Amino acid sequence: METLDLLDARLGGKIDEVRPGLILSSLRSLESDHRAYDTEEGRKEHASDLLAALDDLAGTVRDFVSQFPKTRDIVANQLALGLAERPDALREAEKASEDLAGATEDHPMLVRSEIAPALREPGRSIASSRTMSDRAKQIGLRLLTVANFSSVVAATRKFARDSAHEVAKHGPKAVGKVAAGGVVAGAGLAFGHWAGQGGLTLLLEVADAVGAINAAVGKRGGIFDRLMKAIESVRASEAPAEPAPKAKRAPRKKTTTKKSAAKKLATKRPPVK
Repeated sequence: METLDLLDARLGGKIDEVRPGLILSSLRSLESDHRAYDTEEGRKEHASDLLAALDDLAGTVRDFVSQFPKTRDIVANQLALGLAERPDALREAEKASEDLAGATEDHPMLVRSEIAPALREPGRSIASSRTMSDRAKQIGLRLLTVANFSSVVAATRKFARDSAHEVAKHGPKAVGKVAAGGVVAGAGLAFGHWAGQGGLTLLLEVADAVGAINAAVGKRGGIFDRLMKAIESVRASEAPAEPAPKAKRAPRKKTTTKKSAAKKLATKRPPVK
């Protein structure tokens, strides 16, 4: 595909040779290709795996260009365009981002303490915004951070859960117990907590926030639309909870009343002559 060849050439061999503006142009082409193929007719001609891979690649490229200050502002401004024209949607997006920041504070075993303040940036700039357009731009920058964090949560939950399942399935029982107890792996990954109920709860809270932001942004095929699909995919792959075993009823004890006992004795006595 010409778009992929051009992207590969623009990435080059060294990070200091990368021109973010050109990468952003390639991102636009990838998004355009995905929209063109992700139609009723396109899905008949192209495998679903190909469409998913193209979607994932666009998301990765977007995350990459978002690390450069100039292109980050451009991506944020695109998010802000629709929000600036709809004050209600802007408030919903801001509230959802604040709710997510608060949710991270409820999971200290999963998320570092500095994440919540990062999700609230640029707080002062938002508060001091004089126009709706300026406020939308600042919220757009925050939403990029929310998108990156949410993507990490979904990927981490899936990795921890799948790994814990494999350890418990194939490893010795002792190893399974250690994994379930909270092995720390990678960059501060509390393995057991991420694989357990805490990780699932955070994933659901992220899904709520991303869903609200996606509804506010309202752009089919946009960042949060694709992110919502990725999170739903992780949620759909969650193993259903095993039904609780039914309690066994104790056998009923036969009780004999004094009256019935006396009646039985009377029938057993020999007749009086």
